[in-house]
Amino acid sequence: ADGVDVFGEPPRLIDCLKTLFSRPTYIHNCVASGLYTVVYLSLHTWTPSFFERNTDMSLASIGVWLAFIAGGAQLVGVLGGGWLADRLSAVSLRWLMYLCSISVLLAIPFYALAFLAPSAELGFLLLVVPFIVSTVQAGPQHATTQGVSPVAMRATAAAVYLLIVNLVGGLGPQVTGLLSDYLTPRYGNMAIGWAVLIVASSVSVWSAWHFYMASKTLVADMARAKGEPAV
Repeated sequence: ADGVDVFGEPPRLIDCLKTLFSRPTYIHNCVASGLYTVVYLSLHTWTPSFFERNTDMSLASIGVWLAFIAGGAQLVGVLGGGWLADRLSAVSLRWLMYLCSISVLLAIPFYALAFLAPSAELGFLLLVVPFIVSTVQAGPQHATTQGVSPVAMRATAAAVYLLIVNLVGGLGPQVTGLLSDYLTPRYGNMAIGWAVLIVASSVSVWSAWHFYMASKTLVADMARAKGEPAV
């Protein structure tokens, strides 16, 4: 990787952690990605329940709609996000994080439009944008994780990143479900939609802020990673 010979004794885990958590970009990217996973898992977990409770669609029909809408949109997102990140990062590496921050914020209005739409079909179509956004960030997030890590520590960097993302993101469905229970006496079957909307909107802003903060130190942290010898 990067033309560096990394043969030899691998670095100790404690040394990897000390190095990785000395990089502000790495920390902000982990937190931002974990927070966005809260949104992602909440959306995927509770969207079928929302449409089942509030429309006359069968669960099988909802599954077909989501398979095409989510599957197609996420394919466009991951390919388009990678293509766009390559071109924008040629202007400035900070665009790796700018792209994540902007895309997360752009999705927010579509959560409200989708869960308050007058028909199920329109609601599904409006979810295309959030589903695209859910994978636009995939390439830039992982590229940043690798880019700010010394070559010999990149496998550990990816593992720790994914551990944090899943630990934080796994809270999403539970928090959203508890909020739905709290809102049910007032909103009835619409409570799950409001819960997803509240969680997705608020946590997306929080996530976008961390992506933006990561952009501030990204160039310096990547330079530090390249300047460190392989262990």
